[in-house]
Amino acid sequence: MIIKELNILGFGKFHDRHIMLQPGINIIRGDNESGKSTLYHVIEGMFYGFGKDQKRRAYTEDRARFSPWDGGAYQGSMVVEDGDLFHLWRDFDSGAIRFTNRDTGEDLSDEPELFTFSKVPQPGSYFFGVSRRVFSASAAIGQRQATVGDDGTEAIHKALLDFENQYDTYSPKDAALSVKGQLDALGSAKRKATPLGKLYSELDVVTAKKQELLLRQGEDETIVANYLELKKSVELQEDFVRTLKASNEQRDYDEIIHLQGQDNLGGGNFEDYLAIQKLQDQLQSIESKLAAEAAEHTGEVYFDREAYQTVERITSRLEELNAVNNSREIKILQEDLKGMSRELLILKLKMALGILISAAGIGLFLYRDNPFTLLLMAAGLLYFRQRWVAYRIKAKVPARLESRIKGYELTSLKKTKEKKAMDHELEALFEKYEVTELRELRDILGRQKLAYRDYMSKENYKTSYRDSLTEEGHRIRERLNALLETHHLTGAVDVEALQVAASAEAQYKHRQAMIATMLRGRKLEDLNHHIHIVEGDYESENRTLTELKLRLKGEQQGYLLAEKRQAMLKTLREEEGRIQEALNELQDRHTHLNEAYQALVTLSQGDANYIASLKEKAGAYFKAITEGKYSAIAMDNHLKVKVLDETSQRMVDVSDLSEGTADQLFLALRLGAADCLIQGAPLILDDHFITYDDRRLKATLNFLGTLNRQILIFTALDREEQLLNTPYYKVSL
Repeated sequence: MIIKELNILGFGKFHDRHIMLQPGINIIRGDNESGKSTLYHVIEGMFYGFGKDQKRRAYTEDRARFSPWDGGAYQGSMVVEDGDLFHLWRDFDSGAIRFTNRDTGEDLSDEPELFTFSKVPQPGSYFFGVSRRVFSASAAIGQRQATVGDDGTEAIHKALLDFENQYDTYSPKDAALSVKGQLDALGSAKRKATPLGKLYSELDVVTAKKQELLLRQGEDETIVANYLELKKSVELQEDFVRTLKASNEQRDYDEIIHLQGQDNLGGGNFEDYLAIQKLQDQLQSIESKLAAEAAEHTGEVYFDREAYQTVERITSRLEELNAVNNSREIKILQEDLKGMSRELLILKLKMALGILISAAGIGLFLYRDNPFTLLLMAAGLLYFRQRWVAYRIKAKVPARLESRIKGYELTSLKKTKEKKAMDHELEALFEKYEVTELRELRDILGRQKLAYRDYMSKENYKTSYRDSLTEEGHRIRERLNALLETHHLTGAVDVEALQVAASAEAQYKHRQAMIATMLRGRKLEDLNHHIHIVEGDYESENRTLTELKLRLKGEQQGYLLAEKRQAMLKTLREEEGRIQEALNELQDRHTHLNEAYQALVTLSQGDANYIASLKEKAGAYFKAITEGKYSAIAMDNHLKVKVLDETSQRMVDVSDLSEGTADQLFLALRLGAADCLIQGAPLILDDHFITYDDRRLKATLNFLGTLNRQILIFTALDREEQLLNTPYYKVSL
């Protein structure tokens, strides 16, 4: 299989990203945090949709983890070649897919093979015949994954990594017994001492307590409702009593204001006359300030607004034009065109070779009259047809690339013309301001703008200040005219009017004594609540409030007990949910172990050479990667791995290997498992070579170059490119 295209509409940090891949080795180069691991999860997500390996629609945590950062559509598509050409589109939010065979036009979206391992549609199971976990455990290899196995509780393909050691023969039956032991350890509902039995017992206890509380739930709800209703009545009565108290204070306030309003004699009082004099002084001060402001004048500041807008528009457009590098895109497309031309030439040569082989077969048949020579002819024709199919698919690519190159060249020409037009537009401004660079012109116009803005700010402040003085003068004049009209005056206050006002002093003091009695030490402003007076007997309503509070206190104990039982019922329901969730997890684990057990039993009754084949392949790969230093691999039923050192001819425990050699061993095991389980699938290496020194890395890369499969190497370094001796395709993130 070959992954040819990845189109990412929205996935994690990626948005609207298109990535092309090629057969053989592909190096995906990017710095840390550039999205290399995210790109791997795009591939896994397209094949398996983050579906858990179980018979219900459930997702792994990666589905939420890689939701688009920009909040856009969570979608992508992929084109793969596996004999025919296939197109896969997936919406990760809704789970919808479109899976089609482009060569035949067949819609495969509802094929039963997509739902072999999960309710989530998985084209990976259609192509490879394995679950998501098996794909991730064999075709995808990350950094520092050299530990083989964990607690032995995963599906059957991890259990199949139990090998025979060098001297004892591996027995699938022993592995089945080991898994059966784990099944027995999980137990059942009837065996109370086992994990499953304990959870069932806990669930029974919690359920019984919950049922007991449910019997009193109706009574408790009535107690709580009655208490809360009484509490609401207390709160309403408190509000009413507070309102009555405020109304009594408001009456006192209104009466005091009425008494204060009688402090005049003959239609006037002394305070009003003093206020008239003060308002006249304030009005004169405001008129003097307005006259001073009118006498002050500031010269205007020049600002060439049209030139400034022209320069800013041209600067912004230049930044937009310079942001797109059409030359770089043209160069990349030209390189792609050269590569595709070479590839088409090679396909032509291979087709010619197929014809020559067929011709040789026909010639030998005619010469020797041997029917077996027809096989050579058939092989040549088959070889020719396969290359012809590939050539027909790729023959249209150069024309599309040339079309895109011409498009970019036309865009580049338009940009050049637009820049020349802008240069012509700037020449007049350069001549006007005697400058030669756009930066100098922007500085001059920018200083003009700042000076003009400062000038306008000062002018606006002066205008606002004059307006405020004028408005204040109007208000003072209105108050002054009102007082003059009230006291029938037309000018300044005279001495005789002051004497008339003073004659009211005795009556004023009498009213002040009455006001002090009503205040009773309170501040006048504290009595004014700005409310309408409510009628009612404050003392009577306050006694009613006291009685309600006593009733509330008497019912509080029953309310607290009912609340406690309701809270306990909620806790029991949550505990019941927690136990049920844990029980579901153990039951899922029991199901997986049982599937592993049944598969191992079937294996022990069938082809026992499968494990030996897996071990043989991994050993051969390990020997090639280590340049012959290590060969055979042995592993016991407890997943303890040993390798044969060819120099000393002794078995070496994996814990005694260096980090780099341990990673090479793990790579060999994964390659062997991939050959046995999902032969032909792309191999994904995500920062796997961190611990490799240059010698190990070069040997491993040269070996990978001999494999007949697509290999995706994700890396943040340049070492792989420097040490790789075989052709490769590079993708930069």
